[in-house]
Amino acid sequence: MRLANELAALAMDYTREHMRPGMKESEVGAMYEGFVHGIGVGYKGKVEMARAFTLVWSGKGIATFTATGDRPIQKNEPTLFEIWVCVDGYWTDLTKNACPGDLTPEYNRLLDLLLKVFNGAVSFARDGASFPELDKLVRARIAEGGYPGQPSHPICHGVGARAHEPPYAHQAGGGTIKKGMVLAIEPGIYWPGGGGLRLEDDFLITESGNEKMCTDPDDFRLAKHH
Repeated sequence: MRLANELAALAMDYTREHMRPGMKESEVGAMYEGFVHGIGVGYKGKVEMARAFTLVWSGKGIATFTATGDRPIQKNEPTLFEIWVCVDGYWTDLTKNACPGDLTPEYNRLLDLLLKVFNGAVSFARDGASFPELDKLVRARIAEGGYPGQPSHPICHGVGARAHEPPYAHQAGGGTIKKGMVLAIEPGIYWPGGGGLRLEDDFLITESGNEKMCTDPDDFRLAKHH
């Protein structure tokens, strides 16, 4: 899973460098997936098979979970990558974003809000913490930010032999976060009519808190554009 996260970050670097406004979402998705497969097979002499599966949406194409389309990459709006990288049967589940230009003011505000929610959730996710309370915390903070009822999808679940696997934070019966788990934390906010953002990373729960497994920054304004 560490190797899968390494490849996912390298692929985001490559894709950010080569994507351009006006390219099709599907072209950018193919670029990402091809990089993982090409570099990943034989990576560090440790990987037999590496594949990526990604959904790509740009600007108003960003929604909860829809198919990649032929919409053009927007210059000053995010392009969202829903990423699953599989290395020899072990998965990541990530959501990463890229913007070739400068984010619009409304997207800067949305990203600032979502980063606060995301970082609060990450701080909460420790050994012994409550899954249901994590779910409620995220949804309450999003509602306080002016987006009640969001997101429509789970905000935390396990990752490992599958990209989505138990435990799920929202399920009845709850449960406790435990050391050794790898959890995907993924708050999202979506606008009526299209557009919005989601942040998602994988975290290994440790004795002292958690470890972010992918080096790609969640504040994608910090990522380099070429």
